[in-house]
Amino acid sequence: MNAGSPEVRAWWPQYDVQARHGGRKRLWRQGRGAVDFAYTAFHLAEQPEQTLVIYSDDRESAD
Repeated sequence: MNAGSPEVRAWWPQYDVQARHGGRKRLWRQGRGAVDFAYTAFHLAEQPEQTLVIYSDDRESAD
C-alpha cells in the first residue's frame, strides 16, 4: 500500500487506521467510457469523519 510513497511510510504507522469498506465502482472517463474501479476506504479511529479512499483501475496496469 505505501511502497510508492516515503511520506505515507513515515506517517502511516503513527495512526490507528482501519479499512472500513471497499468494493467496485463504475465511473465514466472521458475518452475511455465506462471504467470499473476497485476501491478501499480507510478511516482514522480518532477521527472517523476523515476518509482516505483509494481507487485502482485494473486496466491501467495492462495499458
